[in-house]
Amino acid sequence: MSNKIKWLLHKILIVILILSSMANFLSHTRVTAASGGLIIDTENIYPNMNAPYQDGYNPKVEDNKAMIVLPLYQDGVQVIQGEQITASVEYGATTDTPFVVKQYEKKISSIAVPLTEGQMKMVYLVNFDLDLKENRKNGTYPVNIRIHYKKLNIESATGPLYIEVEQVFTTYIVINDGVDPNGNTNQPQEPVTILLEHCQINPEIVGPGETFQVTAQIKNKSKTKPISNIKVSYENAEGTFLPTTNLGTLYLERIEAEQSVSVEFSMKAASTFTINQPKILLTIEYEDDKGTKYTDTESIYVAIQNQEEEPPGEIPANIFEIETKYTYEGMETPYEEGYVPVIKNDKATVILPLISLLDEKDKMKDLTASVEFGELHNKVFQMKTYERKFSLKSLDTKEGGKQSVYGIRFELDLQKERMNGVYPVTISVRGEAEGQMREQRFTIYVIIEDGLDPEDEEEEEEPSPLTPKIILKACDIT
Repeated sequence: MSNKIKWLLHKILIVILILSSMANFLSHTRVTAASGGLIIDTENIYPNMNAPYQDGYNPKVEDNKAMIVLPLYQDGVQVIQGEQITASVEYGATTDTPFVVKQYEKKISSIAVPLTEGQMKMVYLVNFDLDLKENRKNGTYPVNIRIHYKKLNIESATGPLYIEVEQVFTTYIVINDGVDPNGNTNQPQEPVTILLEHCQINPEIVGPGETFQVTAQIKNKSKTKPISNIKVSYENAEGTFLPTTNLGTLYLERIEAEQSVSVEFSMKAASTFTINQPKILLTIEYEDDKGTKYTDTESIYVAIQNQEEEPPGEIPANIFEIETKYTYEGMETPYEEGYVPVIKNDKATVILPLISLLDEKDKMKDLTASVEFGELHNKVFQMKTYERKFSLKSLDTKEGGKQSVYGIRFELDLQKERMNGVYPVTISVRGEAEGQMREQRFTIYVIIEDGLDPEDEEEEEEPSPLTPKIILKACDIT
């Protein structure tokens, strides 16, 4: 064989290796969807919706449940693997939350939904019924719905190659059947009441130093009485947000009975965020037709960007996902119905059933899982190091049958005198796959209800100098 032929074969081999590496990279890359992703059907009304999104949709609240409906359809021509997506719920702040915090995650397939005049539409109809607390506070609270799926990237000689896509949609739960968050009980209770019906923030997630627009829809709930001489003041007590115009005050002449009006104003965020739950306080002063004065207040919680977050773009592909359909030993409900860790005998039992997304030949036989606590969790947990190995096993389910999962389970020791509240615990999962170490994190919420009231603790102790590092992604109205 001549040297020239050897040289050509060598170059061809290099090209093949490069193309193979690129194909492998593309098949294990997740991107945030900027175009060609799933979008909300804003024009149509689906079951349990009071209005289409384009007219201002708010989830229905009844029987101590908030019913979220999120109809999604494909933008353009794309192929989603298995025509199935995974949807999960992310709360904003867990302090003063109206929700019974649980882990909600489910798989949703594309279905044909009948619309008006015999038309059909293919949608991914995301539904979550979130349990609400009995003693919830009035307001509007943001909930993020995180969507994950794989879409076809290219067809290759070895088969289709997919990329992983994540999208986040924010919806707002309006609570008006609870208690006044400010404890006001001395003003007239009758008919004349202002309700903050809807809130929109643009952009939805506010970054440091960014100017944003707030649109708030206010309704006169009285069936007979108009209101007039309306003054709307907006401020942020901590200085996280400052008004850009009008010195933080707007005036309205009149709102007729059962009518709504929209007010708009802009604010600018500080260059750094120092608290994890910034809010805008709305104070609404007005008079009824007899000149009786009223004052109502509402709080708009703003979703702010985590200053430690990396900008959107390519991020490592997930290699595990939660098995959501079945109930395993130590669980009371599966994840798709809202899983909550069991608290018993001063222990919190955290269970995380995982399935592998890797090909059969690449699946890990064993993985290592560890627990990461947040700051100030020493008021709840005994701060110990938890780490152990788990194998892929066939586990029994309470529904009958077996499932092949990594059955991650930790029994976390609790303090005898623990504080009530909702505490996020991170489970870090890692192991070797495809010749490299891979890691993925999952957040589980542990709910303590048999402990001490945090307000009692605040009266006895000096405030902690620590500032929580968790930054919220939400817009809320209390």
